[in-house]
Amino acid sequence: LRIPVLPSDKKFLDNLTEGRPHQGVAMKVSPLRANLIYQNFDKTVTVNDHKTLWLALNDIQDPMNLGALIRTAALMNVDRIVINSRRTAKLSAVVSKASAGAMEIYPIHAVNNLSKYLDYFVEYNWNVIGTVGQKEVDQYQAISCQNFSHNGKPTILVLGNEGFGISASIKEKCNSFITIPTSPSCSPAIDSFNVSVAAGILLYALRQRLSYT
Repeated sequence: LRIPVLPSDKKFLDNLTEGRPHQGVAMKVSPLRANLIYQNFDKTVTVNDHKTLWLALNDIQDPMNLGALIRTAALMNVDRIVINSRRTAKLSAVVSKASAGAMEIYPIHAVNNLSKYLDYFVEYNWNVIGTVGQKEVDQYQAISCQNFSHNGKPTILVLGNEGFGISASIKEKCNSFITIPTSPSCSPAIDSFNVSVAAGILLYALRQRLSYT
C-alpha cells in the first residue's frame, strides 16, 4: 500500500491522538465523510423486500453513542444508517474506536433534512417506526417492542437525540411507535435507556420478527 511508517516516541503519539489510548501505534488519515444523499430517494434500494431494515438517527451528538450505534447496526444486519448531515456528531477517530472499526466499512448516509427525507419512505409505503419512552406511551399509542407484528413492508427505525428524543417534525412522519418495557419497580425519575442500549434491544426485536416473516 506504500504507506510510510515513521518511528515515533510516546509523547509524539500522545499529541497526535490528543491523549487518547493508542497502544503505541497511530495513523493519520483524512476525515471520513458520510455519503451525502442529494436526490429525493434512492430508488435502487430494495423497497419491495420485506426484510429491509434501515436505521435513522435524529441528531445523535455524542460521538461515543454514534460509534456504539454503528457497531450495533452492523451486528444486527441493518441495511443502512441515515443521519442528519448538520446536527450529528462528525465521523471521527472517537466514533471509529467506539464502533470497533465498523464506521470504516459500514454504509452511512447523510441527508440535509431528515424530516423531509422521511416523506419518501411514507410515500413508498414503508414502516416508519418512531421510538418513545414510558412517559409518552399513551400519547403515541406505542406498543412494546416484544409485541411488534411485522406487516410485510420494509422498515426504517427512527432513534432520537440523547436529550430531547425524536423531534416533533419527525414524529409526524412516523406511522407507528414502539417502546421498551421497563421494570415496574424502576424509579419514575429514570424513564429512558441510553440511545445505543435502546438500539440494541429494539433492532434485535425487529430483526427477529423480520426474519420469521
